Amino acid sequence: MKTAVFSTSDVQRWHPGDYSVRLEEPESTGVIEAALAAGYTVYVASTRMRPSATDRWWVALVGEDNVFFANDHGDYRTMAESPDPNRELGSGWARLYERLGEDWPTWEGEPEFWTAARAALAERGYAQARDFPPNHPTERR
Repeated sequence: MKTAVFSTSDVQRWHPGDYSVRLEEPESTGVIEAALAAGYTVYVASTRMRPSATDRWWVALVGEDNVFFANDHGDYRTMAESPDPNRELGSGWARLYERLGEDWPTWEGEPEFWTAARAALAERGYAQARDFPPNHPTERR
């Protein structure tokens, strides 16, 4: 089975190649559509706690069961006070690891930060956004 794993930032963008411009609605980067067209099972994980209204289109494409948001971790001020911000921010990624049947990576006996765990999935053969060039936008949602 071919599997692609994306972050919420991989699937849509607010700036069409120029950060001086912000779109009213985000546009697709095309990675989900390309992966699905190529026969991949697609998963999306996030450090965000919940989807927003602008996420509906891609959640519908992927399916709610293949989307993993973080546990409610409060705001960033309370995150700084958290005894384990990695665990809270990475909780959506941790649930994705469980779904994939993968062990969370460690370094010197400690759990890796979620960004390193995300990179480890590529090393384990899971496709990511960079595997679906040219990442050009499709019709805006």
